[in-house]
Amino acid sequence: MNKISTSILFSFLISFGAVAQSPAPSTRSKNHDRTIVVQEGQGNIIQPKVFVESGSTELSGSPEEGVKPAYRTWEHRCDEWKANLKKDNGTNLMVAECGAPTRTQESLQSEKWYTYKSKGSYKIRVSSGK
Repeated sequence: MNKISTSILFSFLISFGAVAQSPAPSTRSKNHDRTIVVQEGQGNIIQPKVFVESGSTELSGSPEEGVKPAYRTWEHRCDEWKANLKKDNGTNLMVAECGAPTRTQESLQSEKWYTYKSKGSYKIRVSSGK
């Protein structure tokens, strides 16, 4: 082997050895969420101190004689629900969606009454307190 080939091979082996000693990322999966952890040495894995809580609730407007007034009462209920979530959770509120409303119709004494309902969902950032 000539001198140039030997130095290229030696450089390659040194760089490969440096890469092999780097900490390797590992993945852990829980409920289809992925977390990539880069850890050096044998220490404990640092757990996040914040997690996301999500939930849902049914939102319903009041029964009204017309379609438009019924929709407006649902919109008002949606806005009120979002405002309360924001007031109670401040900047920790990540998402609040009222969902797509569905209309139901009831007939009472030859009058038609309409109600809009939907499933609202939210996500809130919560501290674990550790």
